[in-house]
Amino acid sequence: MTPNQREPSLRDIAARTGLSVSGVSRALRSDRSIPEATREKVAQAAAVLGYRPRPAVAALMAEIQRQTPPTYRATVAWLRAGDDHSEESYCSRIRRGAMRRAEALGYAIEVFSLVDLSRRRLNHVLKARGIEGLLLAPLPRRRHHLNMDWNDFAAVAIGNSLWRPPLPRVVNHQYHSVQKALREMRRSGYRRIALCLNRENSARTDHNWLAGALVHRHLLGLDIDVMLLGDWERSSDAIVRRLRQTGAEAVLSPHEAFLDFLRRMDLRIPEEMGFVCLDLIDSTDCAGVDQNHELVGAAAVDVLVGQLLRRQTAATTVPMAALVEGCWRTGRTLPPRVHAEHDPLRGRSQRTGSKRSAKSTD
Repeated sequence: MTPNQREPSLRDIAARTGLSVSGVSRALRSDRSIPEATREKVAQAAAVLGYRPRPAVAALMAEIQRQTPPTYRATVAWLRAGDDHSEESYCSRIRRGAMRRAEALGYAIEVFSLVDLSRRRLNHVLKARGIEGLLLAPLPRRRHHLNMDWNDFAAVAIGNSLWRPPLPRVVNHQYHSVQKALREMRRSGYRRIALCLNRENSARTDHNWLAGALVHRHLLGLDIDVMLLGDWERSSDAIVRRLRQTGAEAVLSPHEAFLDFLRRMDLRIPEEMGFVCLDLIDSTDCAGVDQNHELVGAAAVDVLVGQLLRRQTAATTVPMAALVEGCWRTGRTLPPRVHAEHDPLRGRSQRTGSKRSAKSTD
């Protein structure tokens, strides 16, 4: 295009295709009220004419549309394998965020169980109801494969528990979350830290908690003892004994229930040792990281809607990950701690860091 040439507009596309300007606009936005053949015709005409959307105009139209209630566009499926209905469940928070975002965009969410329906039956039911978008809730255990007709659906996985097929996913930036927690613990004067992880939960998060801790114990000069736990109730004596033998000043764990467990074991929190939770759900006095589960759910809907508007499916989409940052929350379980000047660990940690390796406690 030369400097004197006028940029092609919606009117030019309308004149070339014989459609109205509003029809062209809806077709370019992949509005499903416009037949697919017409949308393709408009897209081809736009390409031939060299039409380019104007961001400022698009932003203005989006603002105008926000002033009116959204019209219903389609229904997407929420696929779950566990119970995410409990108000205390982090999955329920993700789902609430997803539902609010979907409603704002004109979409409805219908819940389906991966336990109650066979994959063949589920594929049939989804297609019969005209559902083309799938939101895969976090799975209760790490699962290697989910067999669906991926050529027929756009899909987004929430979390890292689904390994195959590789799908676009949205998840809390757990590696950064453990960084935030360790920095705050160090700032509050804690150097000897016990990272207590459930082995299955660590695998479901692709070991991001563990990776962040192992890297940053050296970067931050911390002495971090990693405890990979099975059933901590059955190993309670061994866990308490190890915490006391290593001189742990604070415990870092993604499980709020672990705080109650420590208190039942007669460990005085925070008088005897501090506690930080990497995944705050409903605690009001615990220090830790809020993973912003509602925002994770909303972001998953945004990614899925983008696929639907571009007419992409799980089989044709290059998997990408959207990472949602968590927020640090102060709490009474991590009061400031003053190290004595003669504490030998403080000097050693700042020079060399910890040399401990991850160990399992069953």
